[in-house]
Amino acid sequence: MSSNTSKTNFSAEIVNRFAPAKSAAGLVYAPIGEGVEYRETRVYELAFEGDRDAVQKFVRDVLSDEHAQDAHFSDEPAIKDATYYVDVSMKRNVLDLEKEYLLKYYRSLKDPGFSLEDLVIKRRIYIFGDASVLPASQLERDLVNPVIQESITH
Repeated sequence: MSSNTSKTNFSAEIVNRFAPAKSAAGLVYAPIGEGVEYRETRVYELAFEGDRDAVQKFVRDVLSDEHAQDAHFSDEPAIKDATYYVDVSMKRNVLDLEKEYLLKYYRSLKDPGFSLEDLVIKRRIYIFGDASVLPASQLERDLVNPVIQESITH
C-alpha cells in the first residue's frame, strides 16, 4: 500500500459489464425516433485525506460487485464512444439517502485508512446515436427534477 496522505479528489465510475445499451425512448416522455440508445453508470466523487489505495479498496468492496461490474478510476468517462452524456446528482441541500447510508457505513469502519471529507453520487447517462433525435435539452428536461437535482451535459 502506498502512503499518499495528501487531501485529494477521487472519481470512481461503476460500469455494469453485462448491461447492453437499451433504447433511449424509455428515458423521455415524448416519443423519439429509432436508433438512439443509452447506458447508465454510477459515478462516486470522493474528497478524502489518506491512503489512495484504501479508497480504491473501499470502492471495490463496497460500491461495486467484482463479478458484474468494473470500477473505473479516472476523471475521464469510462465509456468513450457516446454521442454525449449527462451527469445527474442530488442538490447539496437535499437529503440523499444513498449518500447518507454510505457515510453511515464508512463511519462504522474501524480503520478505513482514509478520512472521507465529501461524497457526491452521480447517475451518468451515456447517449449513443443521432443527437438531433434526442437532444440533450430534451433528455435533461424529462430526466431531471430541478427542485432536487442538478445536471451537467458533456
